[in-house]
Amino acid sequence: MVKKNCVLSVFGLLLLFQCNPSKNYKKEFEKFVFDADQVLSNGDILHPACAYLKDGKLKGLEFNNHPECGDYIQRYFFSENEKIKKIVIEKNYYNESCGKTFDSLFIIYPVLGKTIVYADNTNAKEMEDNVLREEKINIDRYMKMIKNWKNK
Repeated sequence: MVKKNCVLSVFGLLLLFQCNPSKNYKKEFEKFVFDADQVLSNGDILHPACAYLKDGKLKGLEFNNHPECGDYIQRYFFSENEKIKKIVIEKNYYNESCGKTFDSLFIIYPVLGKTIVYADNTNAKEMEDNVLREEKINIDRYMKMIKNWKNK
């Protein structure tokens, strides 16, 4: 009986780690930008940002911020006409020096006006899009900025 419970517990943990939505979206982004023919970087070691281009058009943007409290990563998926298709934001604050710890994943679909939130290992919840309006970026501004970034 003890062996059976132990095996079930280990199996349950494996399923939990396999179903981590954050890792799935990271892999999805990597697969999405895999065929980029140019990768540009802002050169910032502490807060790296990368722009992935295909045929001179923006395909993906990734921003990695690491405040002393945790991680804040933004990934932008673009359509062929350089419109935002999806934004995935990971917030993982694991140090209590900045307040309460939390782990959240936001998937924003700007065209649909839909945002899906996974917070503190809970099931997905849908929110109104205007809640995360400040998370969206001015793409024109970044298009000008990345022209000064260097090839990675």
